[in-house]
Amino acid sequence: MSDLVKKYPVTAWLIVASAVSLAVTALVIGDLVPDWVALFATFGSSLAGLGFAAFIDGKAGVYEMLNRLRIWRVGLGWWAVAVLALAPIVLAGIILNAILDVTPFELSELSVILNVVPGLVIFTVLSGLGEELGWRGFVLPRLQARYTALVASIFVAFIWTLWHVPLFFSEIEDLPYFALKEEYGPAGAIGGFFLYLSAWSVLFTWMFNNTSGSLLLVSVFHASQVWVHNLPVDVQDPKLYVPGLTTAMVVAMLAVIIYYGPQHLSRTTTRITYQRPQPRATTVEPAMV
Repeated sequence: MSDLVKKYPVTAWLIVASAVSLAVTALVIGDLVPDWVALFATFGSSLAGLGFAAFIDGKAGVYEMLNRLRIWRVGLGWWAVAVLALAPIVLAGIILNAILDVTPFELSELSVILNVVPGLVIFTVLSGLGEELGWRGFVLPRLQARYTALVASIFVAFIWTLWHVPLFFSEIEDLPYFALKEEYGPAGAIGGFFLYLSAWSVLFTWMFNNTSGSLLLVSVFHASQVWVHNLPVDVQDPKLYVPGLTTAMVVAMLAVIIYYGPQHLSRTTTRITYQRPQPRATTVEPAMV
């Protein structure tokens, strides 16, 4: 079993992460706990990431991963991207829907910025820290060791989609997945979601590779999805925002790929790859004589 895990770490991680998340989701579907508990299903990703880092590389693996949460001196520009970049993308998607006559757009419907701040903090913990030690902490560096940054990002998006599939068949009202399935059918909803996550995944990799692999920054970036919830969209009526938002995300993805290149998604640094961490040196106290 140990050899299999070390040979196929990403597959092993996906199985365990999915099992943990499915267990929480099952409690919600079975009405054993309130719907909001489904938010904690995200922690299956990071818990599995930390667990397998410890199993494969011991304490050094856990330390290396947690140390990436301490990388915060990456420049104000990247902090601005992490917090704000999704807002104009979401806004562009909403305006595109209005142009296509999918739904009208009213500037007065925009939420006050103060509504975003607490949501950003909450989502950083629940979605960011709950997932990113798995996706970008454990999975992405291993895939980038074998593939280009772009291909690795698409692989992550594929696995990420599989991880979400059970939610499309659960009637959890606070989440949009079931409504997406009802609107577009299982194949259309899951296929469209894969396209959306592919764009999202490329943007994550772009940030990860350009910030020395900062898990703190990608956690905040993950939390910036709060803009989707605080701009005038209705998760219970996906047709009001999905076409435009997905299109805007894909355009952003293509812009990053064209400008930064698919090899590293960076013009100044190489992609972050998995390297077996070295055990931390310990200080030996001199013997008393």
